[in-house]
Amino acid sequence: MNEKQQKTLLLGCGVGCGVIILVAIVLLIVSMILFPRFLESKAPAIAESIQRDYADLKTAGRVPAENVAEYDALANLSTEAKPGFWGLLVIKAALDNHLADGKVSADEKAEAAKLTEFMKANPGAGFFKIKSFVSEHPDLEAGMGRIDPSALGLTPSR
Repeated sequence: MNEKQQKTLLLGCGVGCGVIILVAIVLLIVSMILFPRFLESKAPAIAESIQRDYADLKTAGRVPAENVAEYDALANLSTEAKPGFWGLLVIKAALDNHLADGKVSADEKAEAAKLTEFMKANPGAGFFKIKSFVSEHPDLEAGMGRIDPSALGLTPSR
């Protein structure tokens, strides 16, 4: 291979790599714009799911009478405060986690009160603010990991 062929080959490879990098950057930017919009488009369905599931929990007697006011306030935040996607997920996790066994401990009651206050103060909290709050509450963090994405319409239908 002579010197001219080597320069042509290097130039072709350089342009090819440049195009690949440019396409990757464009795809990254597009995904950064569209992914949050996708998540927020799911928020109304999640809020509806929270209301429906909470009503089912109350009907099944899993919300102790002495805790109805606290958990009503928390569940109602999903529609009244209009939190974003991540706020709705943490509300759902708290309700599912705290009321699964039909008993509410003092720690769970305190956690629900803190979450209610946090969501009232920060209804539009994004991922990082929610993550910061949840990291201080390991039970909530574990509860978020147990949420079934298919029940929220977050997985493709088959």
